[in-house]
Amino acid sequence: MAKVIYLDADVIVHRDLGELWDVPLGSRPLLAVQDQGVRYISGPYGLTNFHELGIPAGAKYFNAGVLVLDLERWREDRIAEAIVTYVAEQAEHIRFHDQDGLNAILWNRWNELDPRWNQMPQLLQVQRVEDSPFAPDIHWRTIADPYITHYASSDKPWHSGCAHPTRAAFFTALDETLYRGFRPSRWRDQLNHFTHLGRSRFARLRQWLGRQGL
Repeated sequence: MAKVIYLDADVIVHRDLGELWDVPLGSRPLLAVQDQGVRYISGPYGLTNFHELGIPAGAKYFNAGVLVLDLERWREDRIAEAIVTYVAEQAEHIRFHDQDGLNAILWNRWNELDPRWNQMPQLLQVQRVEDSPFAPDIHWRTIADPYITHYASSDKPWHSGCAHPTRAAFFTALDETLYRGFRPSRWRDQLNHFTHLGRSRFARLRQWLGRQGL
């Protein structure tokens, strides 16, 4: 079987990825973990058009930060093309980019990974275990022993105000790279914010001028 492991850039891997590679895909083309913030496709931040798509309200919404893909099935079933087409045609319903497209097309064609392979900060914010998306034993072991820590929120470790409890692990890993020694500061965050804001506004201006034929 030809397959691939996909990882977002904002993760720290604590476990041998060979163990993830060995998890069987079964008859489905995708392995993923239920999103710990957007738990269901029908949720407030799920797919706004799930009714029109014929997806049951109780269908779980998975996070696209850690995936195992069966490449043969993806090619045979032209899954990538279906996702790209969906995102293009349903642009008004897209909030989480490729993740929404993946869930819309593969909502009933994925198997669940052990959530330790994708621990998200939303799980750490659960006040009562009864409110967790997972059974109590799974909840506690995912918090205590994550295989992959995913900084899946706008509160990234490289932001000066990040409050993630394992933020230090990010910089320990960073110091093993060419970016060793980097640490964020508020003035750098503000500069990046205004730079991004300026670029976004300039891009919108160019689009508007293009629509006006200018």
